[in-house]
Amino acid sequence: MEKKVIYISKPYIEKSGDRTRLCADIEWDQQKKQLYYEVNKEFEEGLCVERSDAFVSALIILAMENHCDIQCGAPLSAQFFYQLDTYYMPAMERYQGVGNKISIIAELESDMCFDARGVAAGASGGVDSFYTIIRHKNTGIIGQDLTHLLFNNVCTLDNNEERIRTWYDQKKVEIQKIAKALNLPLIDLYTNLYSFYPYPYTSFSYFFTPMYASCVLALQKLIRVYYQSSGVTLAEFDIMTHHDNAYFDVFNLACFSTENVIFYSTGVEKTRLEKIEYIAKEPVVQENLSVCATEVSGIGKLRDGKINCGRCTKCLRTLSELYVIDKVQEFEPSFEIEGFINSPQKSLAQMTCSNGREFYGEIIAGLKKQNKIGVEYYLWRLILAPIYHMKKKLRNSKWIRKIYYALNLDVKLNGFRDQGMYENFNKE
Repeated sequence: MEKKVIYISKPYIEKSGDRTRLCADIEWDQQKKQLYYEVNKEFEEGLCVERSDAFVSALIILAMENHCDIQCGAPLSAQFFYQLDTYYMPAMERYQGVGNKISIIAELESDMCFDARGVAAGASGGVDSFYTIIRHKNTGIIGQDLTHLLFNNVCTLDNNEERIRTWYDQKKVEIQKIAKALNLPLIDLYTNLYSFYPYPYTSFSYFFTPMYASCVLALQKLIRVYYQSSGVTLAEFDIMTHHDNAYFDVFNLACFSTENVIFYSTGVEKTRLEKIEYIAKEPVVQENLSVCATEVSGIGKLRDGKINCGRCTKCLRTLSELYVIDKVQEFEPSFEIEGFINSPQKSLAQMTCSNGREFYGEIIAGLKKQNKIGVEYYLWRLILAPIYHMKKKLRNSKWIRKIYYALNLDVKLNGFRDQGMYENFNKE
């Protein structure tokens, strides 16, 4: 039986007003669809039509999962091909169970043919992102200082154009403030790559990095060095995990480098608390740090005018870290901190009950060292632990969630419906 093939046409440029797209036509399973990467006109010269690298990076997991070879209408970087063929695909097949190793059919080019000078990092407003940016703003090393920030929509893990565009436009305003404060140009890139993968996305552990890397490879005539922020330390390296590819990004990113662009997994040398301590003194961080779990799902409806609600799991974790280093008050511009300040021991108990030990172990150890854990904390844990345990059990019960949605309890309790989560539930 003839093997299926995903055909990637030669990349081409489309322009519309002040936006420019790098495009390729993708033919697969008797379908033809355009895949694009869209940036502001000022960055159009950085878009790479000479290579298929970005599109192969974008679709390699789709191809492996569906046992399809990839055929390219434009050359592929030889180093990139070698790394995918020799290391990346065999490792994903063996350790992540991603389909089968496939063939990539393309002319190979090994020339360093782009005079790219850009050094970029992703800007999300989060702790890991800010650590990477502050760490590389002024390295003192020729060719390693940041010249650009990159913001894109790959991280939404959604498939609804209207929802993604709404989030993207709102979040972009926040990121533009950061870029302006740091005096760095912002590349805001929008892609329809999400529409090529079946939703809901179940393979986050191995498909996020190649999807994100594809955005950088689309701009490899501009970007020579890219710093990808890691949320874990090198000591936590685990290529067997099915939770998050950050645990093996040191491997992933080496495979996605080319003759013209190199990826670094940054932050693997620091723990989360160490990163917080490193960035907490910076005014741009104090005013713009964005960790809130309600940000995407609630579209800001629980945040009362601040970037962070101060009540969700991620906010409590970050405020607890700031409490360790006595910096909670400094983050009043970006966090609702009143609840935490009024009852820190209760907030710490809520944080530990709603997080796994891998997230709070370092925090509690730091607080104990400074004698900031009181008897009240343990009393609150006794009260809250069974409540949070029951909430988790109920949340994981399909019939309970069915009642929850049928009675519109999400809207009544939170003031909004997380439409993406709701659609995901209905497809289970």
